[in-house]
Amino acid sequence: MMDTDRLPAAGDWRQGAAAVAVLSFDVDAEAPILAEGAHYTEDLPTMSHQAYGPRVGVPRILELLAAHEIEGTFFVPGVTAERWPGTVEEILQSGHEVALHGHSHRVLPGISESEQRRESLPALANFREFTACKLWLPYPP
Repeated sequence: MMDTDRLPAAGDWRQGAAAVAVLSFDVDAEAPILAEGAHYTEDLPTMSHQAYGPRVGVPRILELLAAHEIEGTFFVPGVTAERWPGTVEEILQSGHEVALHGHSHRVLPGISESEQRRESLPALANFREFTACKLWLPYPP
């Protein structure tokens, strides 16, 4: 099948634009480091480095997106939503979409199916509680 043979999407989703870009941001914060071991909580330089995203990066991104009236999607691990609920709330209040990016940011391929369930299913319930938003499709790390 050639692209020219495909049916157009319902409605003019491009709103007359020749091209469309999708902006998405991963707000991992400390989640990937903590997934490697709880001992990192005592490593101030590492934790400070990982906190830069929610503390400094996200506010700057939100300001830039607002200045250009652009909407984005922010992928947030459950651990990050728990540690930085104010950041998640700020993203939502700014009119952006928030989606689940795993719970502890463990990479799912390579871990057992039961571990994947333990990583994913409780994260969905936790995430809804912290974000108070509907979640349709998680984006695993």
